Amino acid sequence: MSQISEWIDEGRYVDAIAAFESLSENERAAALDDGLCAYLKLAKTLAKDLYPRLTAVDSVELSRVHDLFAKACELKPADPGALEGLAGAYSHLARIATGQDALGWLHAAMEHYRRAMDAAPNQAAAAFGYGTTWLRIARASEGEARDEALTECRRGLELAIQLRPNDANVFSNLGLALMEIARLDGGNGKRDLIEMSLRLYERADEAKPDSFGNLMNWAIALRERAKFTDGPDQAVYLQKASEIYETLDRTRPQDGATLSGWALVLSDLSKCLPDEERRIMEERTIEKFAEADAVQPERWQTLNNWGGTLQTLSRRQVGEERIATLRVASERFEQSDRLNPNHAQTLYFWGQTLDDLGRILTGEEQLDCFRLADQKCAASDRLAPDNEDNLFCWGTVLDDLGKRQDGDEKIRYLKSACEKFAQADRLRPDQWPTQLNWGLALDRLGTASNGAKAAATFREAASKFMSADRLRPKDVKTHRSWGLVLRKLGSVSLGEARQGPYRLSVAKYEEAEALRPNDHDLLANLGHSLRCLAECLKKPERGDLYRRAQEKIEAAIALAPEIAEHHRDLGHCFYSQAMRSRSALRRQCLLSAEAAFQRTIELDDRDGHAYYLYGRALRSMASLSTSNERVSQLERALSYLQSAELRGKDSAVQIIAVLTHLRRPDEARRALEHCQEQGAILHRLILLKEVGPVAVLLNPWLRHYGRPSKR
Repeated sequence: MSQISEWIDEGRYVDAIAAFESLSENERAAALDDGLCAYLKLAKTLAKDLYPRLTAVDSVELSRVHDLFAKACELKPADPGALEGLAGAYSHLARIATGQDALGWLHAAMEHYRRAMDAAPNQAAAAFGYGTTWLRIARASEGEARDEALTECRRGLELAIQLRPNDANVFSNLGLALMEIARLDGGNGKRDLIEMSLRLYERADEAKPDSFGNLMNWAIALRERAKFTDGPDQAVYLQKASEIYETLDRTRPQDGATLSGWALVLSDLSKCLPDEERRIMEERTIEKFAEADAVQPERWQTLNNWGGTLQTLSRRQVGEERIATLRVASERFEQSDRLNPNHAQTLYFWGQTLDDLGRILTGEEQLDCFRLADQKCAASDRLAPDNEDNLFCWGTVLDDLGKRQDGDEKIRYLKSACEKFAQADRLRPDQWPTQLNWGLALDRLGTASNGAKAAATFREAASKFMSADRLRPKDVKTHRSWGLVLRKLGSVSLGEARQGPYRLSVAKYEEAEALRPNDHDLLANLGHSLRCLAECLKKPERGDLYRRAQEKIEAAIALAPEIAEHHRDLGHCFYSQAMRSRSALRRQCLLSAEAAFQRTIELDDRDGHAYYLYGRALRSMASLSTSNERVSQLERALSYLQSAELRGKDSAVQIIAVLTHLRRPDEARRALEHCQEQGAILHRLILLKEVGPVAVLLNPWLRHYGRPSKR
């Protein structure tokens, strides 16, 4: 035996290498196998100590390991062990690098694993390394490059299983690879990929029971599989996952990742339980997150999942309890973002939580929540463009902001919301929530517009509700929203064109009523649409529609007698019928309208529209009264119209008309002077056939704006 061989047997690898390097060229050729063995033994010894504890500060030691394996490859370029060892060194260099540097090392590792596979086709370790390296490349790639990486990953790991059919590590890593393929590019086959992963994790556990890494991956896959089912079957997967986490906790107590994952499973499991058991499970879930945070503080994954669980929990709460839960959830996302900035999913969930919180708060605090949510969704979109979930969330945030703005700012936000819903729909078509919320945003945008633009927007909104109804038939919210937007479309249409939208609106509300018979809001809205339809029809059909409208609104009042708006709708229905009836019925309807408006104001004295309609009803009653009563009625009408103006309801036209009929021209002129659109107001007065007295009393303005035709 040579001296070099003896030193190798004694573990004196450095001495063996020195001896080999001191040989002449011919002697080195004769001792090539010993020299190769010395380099590989030293490299593997150093790697065995270094790899488990590797950090960026160990780069010098890692370079030495790399150089030893590289030297071995120089001695025998086709040696599988040398190629595999050098590939492993490149793989570990990638772990302490970032960006393109890391990707470059991974590609170098993959190439050397490939060469090792070519040199020794039956070597399972090289195939395994090849597959796992491609998996890491896939995580750092996009598009076609990612697809190629996932394909090669699967090929390498499946080959490793063929070569080593009872290797738990190979089974577990192939399961992990399939889960990664499902996550990155699962498509419609995602569930099947997860099922395959579960079988592989189970086989890995049979080959090597209670392996911590395999059990952890198995539990994660079980939770993912549970998402594809519901009811008892879902609970079975989650219960199995919970049992595995319990085993992990016994194997390695006080592990933050275990406790955090366990908490997530318990959170999902709570949703499958009856109310009382659910509440207990939710409390246990929060305790697990707190425990995970206590044993491993400032772990961003724990904080992120904790925030998400609190957000989900808040949806079953109300009032101050819900506000408190959402505030804590927002704090957890903020902590997670501080520890791991620029994580797209954290920002998306944070934005969603802030939007939920904003909907409960009021005033500036509410707007601050919505504005911050807008910022988080925008930041998430910059990091991960074309994420349909974030785009949908962003659309709802912009819609919420648009609801609370006026003028051009309102339109700007609502248009942006519609753009986000359109993007989300393009990326993931035919989703009921997207179609519904898109329709609601278009409805609000149409309400903020006027004329032909409003009509076109309402039609587009109606088409979204039609799509929502196709995707989820017999949904009350869809039919309610659809009925409302059709009524708005009727209100901006002209002549007989109003009838079609109003009839459809009535039909949608009737369908909604059939689904939910005792909903007071639906009944009141059905009555409202019946009244609008009655107003644009001729006498024979009109009377029955008014009767049906009144019955529906009275049924709504019986169910919810303290809702002021229902009483106002009833008063409006009676007033509308009065304006289209002969004297005897007119008086009766006006008296009923007055009683309804009086009750509205008793319940809500801030309702400017009720004051306005009450003033108009009193003015109409004055036309049926004696001369002595007429002045009193007009004075009362004026008082209610002025109250309406103070409450934000534009009543200038009616106020000026009443002042004119009360023979108070100076006050009428002053009222007109305070109006910005004086010509438009005079035009309205003329259309209302107030031409006679107005022409005399407001002559200067009429001369300026032009007299009406005498036809």
